[in-house]
Amino acid sequence: MENISVKCPKCRLVFDVEAPAGAMTVDCVCPRCGMPFEHTLRKEEGPEPDETVASLNEQPAQIEQAQALIGQEQPVGAPFGLGPNFHQPTPEEIMKRRRDTRQGCIKLLIYLAVGLIIVVMFTLRGCWKDRRYRENVVVISETPTDVLRPSAVPNDRAPGRHADAEKAPEWIQGTWYVKTDFGEIFITIRGNTIAETSGGNATVYGTFYYTYSKLNCDFGDGKTFVYYLDEENELIDAGDGLLMKKLEN
Repeated sequence: MENISVKCPKCRLVFDVEAPAGAMTVDCVCPRCGMPFEHTLRKEEGPEPDETVASLNEQPAQIEQAQALIGQEQPVGAPFGLGPNFHQPTPEEIMKRRRDTRQGCIKLLIYLAVGLIIVVMFTLRGCWKDRRYRENVVVISETPTDVLRPSAVPNDRAPGRHADAEKAPEWIQGTWYVKTDFGEIFITIRGNTIAETSGGNATVYGTFYYTYSKLNCDFGDGKTFVYYLDEENELIDAGDGLLMKKLEN
């Protein structure tokens, strides 16, 4: 018995029925509409005689071709399908390839290390320069009197010596004042002593001696600062034409 598919001629339902072996027809009843009908089994057609003969004639040639392929020798150690030109690497070649790979890795690590060292050196150099710049800024801000007195000169180049000192005019005694772009400057002269306050900084004290219309001042920092006198108009020049006004005696 075998199952076959049949189609109802009335409602066109396709369903399976059991057909006895060797039967030519099968009696069927449609499970949907209940119509009884007879289904004729089709006899399968065999191959044409000419085609059968041709296929039989081709079989010996196909068998010989398969035997020739099977009989080809494969090289020892060659994977199947790579052909006779496959080269199996020797142990020496394998070791050489491994050495080349290790050497390449070592060179790469050396290049990376050198590059890292260069980057670190440039970074440290930049930090060092920035630190020096900041230190210089701090020093300048802590010693504004050097900027406020452009006429400062070393002791060994100061105009005049103590031996050349003369008596200073009396009109310089008292407190003097001038306003500049970088702040106000006050000086107070009593005898041969002088006190200076500039730019809102702390007052510094020193002594001076007079030569050739100049007050050569020593504030204890190893330098001589010069105030010029306009004796005709009885004014003190703080430098670069900054004429000071007298506030009080």
